[in-house]
Amino acid sequence: SLVGSEMCIRDRACTIEAIVIAHLAKVRVLSIDYRMPPLHPAPAARDDVLAVYRHLLKTRPAGSVAMGGSSGGANLTMGLVQHLIELGIDVPGALFLGTPGADMSKTGDSYYINDGIDRNLVTYEGFVEACARLYANGRDLKDPLVSPFYGDFHGFPPTLLITGTRDLLLSATARTHIKLRQSGVVADILVYDGTAHADYIGVIGSPESHHAFAELNAFLLRHLQ
Repeated sequence: SLVGSEMCIRDRACTIEAIVIAHLAKVRVLSIDYRMPPLHPAPAARDDVLAVYRHLLKTRPAGSVAMGGSSGGANLTMGLVQHLIELGIDVPGALFLGTPGADMSKTGDSYYINDGIDRNLVTYEGFVEACARLYANGRDLKDPLVSPFYGDFHGFPPTLLITGTRDLLLSATARTHIKLRQSGVVADILVYDGTAHADYIGVIGSPESHHAFAELNAFLLRHLQ
């Protein structure tokens, strides 16, 4: 099973990613309708996903479950795994981090060089920054609860990361990959030429989309129990 979905404005929109993953990666998927800002800032979403994950563990071992999502969903996945380790709860068998919003503080080269180049996020100023600050609810944007890149990655399960050369979050993805490897985690990264933020979902049927989900399928087969 793959747990998680992209953090979207409308909850129903997140189901699209779950359907795509189920179809192309050939896995059963559970998409979680978690609480969202501005009414429910961090850590409400994390706590909702934790509740569902605890329920899953009543019927199956953690090593048979993968967890992941894209953008904000990947941010949430990272933060939850850090929390699971703090609580002493078994982590999932594998993670999928699609162009993760790992660092929401506008730190990293691609926030600048891909400004106006990424056709989906476009720029940090405005919508992206506003969403980050709503989620943070007054916390510093480098607080690990908001930007899990600044937390500890030791003990993370094998992780597959995906990004593109025109992705505003390319640097966040690359930096996360390096930090995972430095923490002793098995981590692979796919970087697609000419693609923007989450284009592997946004352009279904493209060669990049087919390749990304075939790679995800193979990654899960290698690492899940």
